[in-house]
Amino acid sequence: VIQIENNEAILTWNSVSGATYYYVYSSENPEEVNWGDYVGYVQQEEGIASYEFRHLVSSEKMFYRIIASTNTPTVR
Repeated sequence: VIQIENNEAILTWNSVSGATYYYVYSSENPEEVNWGDYVGYVQQEEGIASYEFRHLVSSEKMFYRIIASTNTPTVR
């Protein structure tokens, strides 16, 4: 689910069994080969059923992808 509040996209989603991290990507064009820019991650916490991530909106139309993973984030 995406809500817009004060030029900020608020993404919420349900947890995925077995995931330890959720990686968030954004793009103005969902057809891009590399699918947008990495904008952050959220770490899974025991007992939490849903998550929220906030991102400043930089254009009128923005697409987001959230990938559940078991891989530890690397420093960027």
